[in-house]
Amino acid sequence: MCTASLLSLSLGCPVAQAGQPARPLRLAVSDVAYATLALVAEAKGYFMQEGLSLDIQHFKLGRMCVEKLVAGEVDFATAADVPALLAFMNRKEFDILATISTSKRENQMVIRQGPGITGPSDLRGKRIGVLAGTGAHYFADAFLLFHGIDQNEVIHVPLDAKDPAQALERGQVDAAGLFSSQVPDALARLQGRGIVAKQLPIYTATFNLLSQTSAAGVSDDDALKFLRALRRAERFIKDEPAQGRAIVAGVMMVSADQLAKGWEDLDFRLSLGQTLVSNLESQERWARVNGLVPGDAPAPRLLQRIRVGPLRQLDAQAARLFK
Repeated sequence: MCTASLLSLSLGCPVAQAGQPARPLRLAVSDVAYATLALVAEAKGYFMQEGLSLDIQHFKLGRMCVEKLVAGEVDFATAADVPALLAFMNRKEFDILATISTSKRENQMVIRQGPGITGPSDLRGKRIGVLAGTGAHYFADAFLLFHGIDQNEVIHVPLDAKDPAQALERGQVDAAGLFSSQVPDALARLQGRGIVAKQLPIYTATFNLLSQTSAAGVSDDDALKFLRALRRAERFIKDEPAQGRAIVAGVMMVSADQLAKGWEDLDFRLSLGQTLVSNLESQERWARVNGLVPGDAPAPRLLQRIRVGPLRQLDAQAARLFK
């Protein structure tokens, strides 16, 4: 972060006036179970207790949070690996500070049964709903490929992020890759015509804390304070899981019972490891094949975009990434 000096003034860095506090940092957080650590830290006041003044904005998807981050409108964001990777490949500069949750079951394929459609093998040539640019989008394509269906053999239909089940209900798509929290609503609205395809070990999704670079205004000290708040939330969830679920259910505006159905599939732990790197590398190939990034997009130098220092300072065992 810039410091007050003649050099910083000459470089145009923001400098707080004498007697004025520095502006609060800003967080864009997605209201999904993946972001539980950040949502609990906010509710319990852990950010403030760790000395971090934070303005918090809430969004439906991590992709929206990344958009705010790369536009310079926030300093921190929570998002899955896919939107982060797509932003990197579009030449955006920011850091990954930590993975804050993982799940092997967070993404699911809901199939609208009808004439000629009873399961995954019947989806060739059909309309597949996707939440474009999200982990659910990547999962949908990986799911189809596992069943021998190339992405060019289906019709991708973008879903409305605010109401992804609507297209299934209206018959505008034959199946949709959804987040687990969206599945109960989709099944209810399909009124017995919907099934969830068998879960497959094809994608361990990672949800991550992103930040502006240190040059753009987020110092290692800021990052460490944020991670300390998340570590407190991690301990709270472990000790008081029911209270943790109640907090997140309230934010997501769903019942605690509904949230509990997928809660056990989520692993809430701060980490930086090989799963994240492997995902990003696989998604880079997927993004190029699907034309989701410019054709001349350079390799994003992924390891250089992962800022290991703050997490390693908090917990060396949690940062198992070698750079």
